[in-house]
Amino acid sequence: MSTPLYDRLHAARFTDPTTSHEAVPTGEKVRVIQQRIHAILTDHGPCTHDEIRDWYLLRHGYGRGTSPTSIRTRTSELHEVGGVRAVDTLGVTDSGRRATRWDIHRDTEGADCG
Repeated sequence: MSTPLYDRLHAARFTDPTTSHEAVPTGEKVRVIQQRIHAILTDHGPCTHDEIRDWYLLRHGYGRGTSPTSIRTRTSELHEVGGVRAVDTLGVTDSGRRATRWDIHRDTEGADCG
């Protein structure tokens, strides 16, 4: 099964500085990160954003466009197109707070939050 991709890029706001506009990842980079996140959830889901980030770093390291914020954004984009879903809120963040756990669409037990 191919990974549903979110093709609409979130560009910087008109009022943002030039550096923000330069930091917007290319469409190809966005697609690569989305595919990697989908693969992580296929192998290890359900995962919180922190866990997705940790698996991402283990597999691919940090690179341009792969900050924790970017990984959350790419996961959210996949959620918008139906590539991943919120499974429950049983996860825990690195700081000890409750967190949503994300997974690909597959037969799982538990409440579907999204």
